[in-house]
Amino acid sequence: MPVADVETVELRASLGRVLAVAMHSEVDVPAQRSSAMDGYACDARDLPGSGTAELQVVGTSWAGRPYAGAVDRGQCVRIMTGAVLPEATDTVVMQEHVRLEGTSVLIEAGHRAGQNVRAVGEDMRRGALAVTAGTVLQPAQLGLLASLGVGRVPVRRRPRVAIFSTGDELRPLGEPLAPGQIYDSNRHALHGALTRLGSR
Repeated sequence: MPVADVETVELRASLGRVLAVAMHSEVDVPAQRSSAMDGYACDARDLPGSGTAELQVVGTSWAGRPYAGAVDRGQCVRIMTGAVLPEATDTVVMQEHVRLEGTSVLIEAGHRAGQNVRAVGEDMRRGALAVTAGTVLQPAQLGLLASLGVGRVPVRRRPRVAIFSTGDELRPLGEPLAPGQIYDSNRHALHGALTRLGSR
């Protein structure tokens, strides 16, 4: 008969446990438009159709520290992987594809609008199914749930198993053996196998 009892445990303690209920995302991942590359964020309308465009660098957007200033036409912001795109920008040109000259960058033709930008909810939308009920939680699922801000998860109670070893010939480990006696090895092998299966 399946174990029906449910307990809630810390995410870190849930490895190898069976998820009791389906988990849905309560947030968009990513929550804001962000850069997929180190480079320069700009308005796609400033990308050259041919030749080279020169854009003035007005600041830097760091991962965890977004650039809060304005970005006008003809300007760009240096941006790091994972950093939030400033308002009025919609495209990231990889740093390997620009030439830096003083406080400006030179961008050649061949880029497209929206490149190297991660959209809101690109990885997972709010309300989307993250992990199905009945899943045996592995490191990948723990990382996914952590990315959604989940700190505690409902899991099935572990089955309780009692092990009995019988026989006049069996002796506990560490005790001397009399003639005809053996150490109780099966108890330890069974305990290891049952522990691996998630029992307690």
